[in-house]
Order: sequence, then structure tokens, then C-alpha cells
Amino acid sequence: MKKILAVLAFFGLFLISCSDDDNSPSVEPGPTEPTPENFSAGTADFSTYVAVGNSLTAGYSDGALFLDGQTASYPNMMASSFAQVGGGNFTQPLVPDNLGGLLLGGQPLAGFENRFILSFASGTPAPTRLEGSGSTEVTTILSGPFNNMGVPGAKTYHLIAPGYGSLEALAVGAANPYFVRFASSPGATIIGDAVAQNPTFFSLWIGNNDILSYATSGGSGSNQAGNLDPTTYGPNDITDPMVFGGVYDQLLQSLTASGAQGVVANLPDVTTIPYFTTVPFAPLDPTNPDFGPQIPTLNGTFAGLNQVFAALGVPERSIVFSEDAASALVIKDESLTDLSQQITGALVQGGLDAGTAFVFGTLYGQARQANADDLIVLPASSQIATLNETAFATLQNLGVPPAT
Repeated sequence: MKKILAVLAFFGLFLISCSDDDNSPSVEPGPTEPTPENFSAGTADFSTYVAVGNSLTAGYSDGALFLDGQTASYPNMMASSFAQVGGGNFTQPLVPDNLGGLLLGGQPLAGFENRFILSFASGTPAPTRLEGSGSTEVTTILSGPFNNMGVPGAKTYHLIAPGYGSLEALAVGAANPYFVRFASSPGATIIGDAVAQNPTFFSLWIGNNDILSYATSGGSGSNQAGNLDPTTYGPNDITDPMVFGGVYDQLLQSLTASGAQGVVANLPDVTTIPYFTTVPFAPLDPTNPDFGPQIPTLNGTFAGLNQVFAALGVPERSIVFSEDAASALVIKDESLTDLSQQITGALVQGGLDAGTAFVFGTLYGQARQANADDLIVLPASSQIATLNETAFATLQNLGVPPAT
């Protein structure tokens, strides 16, 4: 940048030295009026725009639905542009604060905490829930209709499910508190409330939760391929492709039945989102003063276990930490054969006491170090290199001394 400025300064001097003797005053050009933009809606009619979808449509971000996030929702931004070419008012079921937590009967609703912020309290940036008591009461029903029909957490089949906004159904886990707040009636459907507004233009972005909840839960759900009854699905299950396709077609048929035009959004590869790509599989730094000095002891402790892994024909499960490079996390891989009993027996035969051998078998029966093919979820960043209180309590109950 300094070189560029120097050249420009020299060029300015050159212009001055070459000026002629014309002493007539120079006339500075006055401000010019901006060229008016002539926007056109083309053949589209944006007078009643309705957005249908889930969290991406609602403005959900940072693990919660809060006011600023709703204001910055993509449908709200689109509606602002549509307003320049005949678009009408765009209403959203706004929450009253920027915390994001939900209340049910005045009490915090489990699973719907405040939004995340990036905390540097530990010296390393980590997502942390924002403190404070939210004011979004689920039982305070809003009066619609609302152009933004985005409901965080909704899957394709939820959009056609009667009672998904029922307070009574919420008590048994069959409804969504976000839709409870603004459903037109307890038995209403999301798509029904959307179509009732007679949209002239719509956007439909739905389907990512049909796979995303499975991924973010670490694969704790089931693949429901072949099961055509979504009422039997768990919250983290993968939707059957036939169900997905059939419901999606039904949604489009409903939205276009009265001649409305619209757009549909494609689904991103969920494994490429920052939730899965921010935390590396090998974050254990040997220069970390809390970790580095422990490496020789850790490697010595795992040496016997690694011999057992080799004897059992699974040397790839060996756990070794590097003293000059970042090391991978130790994870439980539920797809692996559980070798807990074999490990316990082998260690006892090798002379280890039965109690300690049992602990090793229990903890490392399906353990291995992570690799580049593993996706480490973002919340893990606040747990890495910290004391696992649950595991610590388990070890104490098994008789392991606290100082071990």
C-alpha cells in the first residue's frame, strides 16, 4: 500500500509541474443525482409472499430463535426487496427478546435454552449459552396470520401433521413449541396455515432436518428406510425417501393449487456445515502445559491396552499420543465390535488386578482415536481437555482412587 501511495503522490507532482498558464478558475463538478433503479417484478406477483420451512426460514441461529435472528431471516430480507416491486407487508411471529430461551408456564423449557455466544473465558474460544432468563412464553399464543411460516426443528412430514402446534400435544412430545406460539388453532397444520393466506408467491425450504438431526446427534437415531409411517419415527431418525418425496410433492401441490408462483431451495451437504468442520479431529496440542507433560504417562498407561488390541487382531485401535505433533481425540465408535470382556480378561491374565482391568474394558471396548473421516461436533470444543465429571464419578464408583 505504501508503494502505491508513493506512486500516486509523484504522479500528482508531475501533473502540477506540467500545468499550463491558464489561470481561469477551475470548476469543481457538483454532486450528481444517483441514477434511479428501475426494478421490475417481471411476471411474478409478490403482493402476498409466504415463506414455508424450518429453522433456516424462521431465522434460527446460534442454537436458538431470538429477535435479531428473526429480523435477519432470509424471507424478511427477500420481502424487503419485494416491497420495491409491489410486495405487501411481511409479518413474522417475533419473540420478545434476544436471549432465545423458551418458557412453558413460566419455567424454562428443557432443550430450548438461550442462544450460544463465543466465550473466551477459558482462553480458547468456545460456544457458551448466553446467561439470563428468557421471556418467550410458549402459552402466549400470537394472533396471525404470519407470512413467515418457518418452524425450527420441523421435518417435511411435520408440515402436514395436524396438532403440531397443539399445547396439549406438546405435553407428550408430539408438537413443536415454536409452532404452538402461532398456530391458528390446536389442530392446524403448518402448510394449512400457509395456504390459507392465499399466497401469490412462496418460498419452500424444507428437508434438511430429515437428516440433520441424525447427524448432529452423532447418529443416535435410526435410518427409517422402508418405514412409510412417520408417526413412528424418533426425533433423530432419517426419513424414508418415499415419505420425503411424497410429502414434498404434497407441499408443492398445496402451495401452487391457486396458481401461486414460488421458489424451492436445495439441501446442502450437512457434513460440510461448520457444526461438523470447525473442531479438528486432532486438537490435542503437545505444547499445551496441561496436556504435554502427561503424554509419557498416558502412553505408558495405554501400552498394555495396545498390546491387547494387537493380540485381538485390532491394532488399528491402539491409542498413542505424539510429543511433537497434535494428537487425535479418543472416541467411542459404536460401529465397532464391543471387546470389553476380551480386554478385561486379557488384562487380568497379564497380571492387572480385576477392578482396574474391568475399568479398562468398560471404557475402551469400542474406543479408538479419531481420524480425518470423523466429524467432531462443535459443542465438543468446550469439553475437550476438561474433566468429564460423569466419567470421573463412574470411575470413583468402580473403586478407582480420585488421584489416579
